[in-house]
Amino acid sequence: MPFTKYSKWNGVDWESLSLEDLMDKLSEFLLDSGCNALTFTVKSNSN
Repeated sequence: MPFTKYSKWNGVDWESLSLEDLMDKLSEFLLDSGCNALTFTVKSNSN
């Protein structure tokens, strides 16, 4: 059985943060969210 240890978050490790990696992740997220959200439902109003 795996063991998981939880601890309080102490903040960001600014030394390991890469601006290039951050921008890559952000651009992937924004591009994916725009493409995946484009689902439309067309309803007919004929009575």
